[in-house]
Amino acid sequence: MVLRRDREGREDSAALAAVMTHVRRNGCPAPAVRPSGSRADLVMERLDGPTLLHASARAPWTPARRALLARLLRELHALPDRVSADARVLRPDLHPANVILTPES
Repeated sequence: MVLRRDREGREDSAALAAVMTHVRRNGCPAPAVRPSGSRADLVMERLDGPTLLHASARAPWTPARRALLARLLRELHALPDRVSADARVLRPDLHPANVILTPES
């Protein structure tokens, strides 16, 4: 597990944990999370591997890497709505630097 800290205090960790749990429960790959008890901190499952961005810097973008990012976007877009509308599921920052390539991916 790792601690994710919002040093500027702009994000509510409980709301983010709820969104990530919703994403994970509906079959999209996401780390397991739990609130830490602090508004700015979130305890997350540690994922080992390079980001898609770092992997692509070492080797050219392949059709498989392009397909992975496209699949993630489609899966997130297809998620059922959450009961609460106070947190969005699709974050505007899904990009190669936020995709971690694990042995399972």
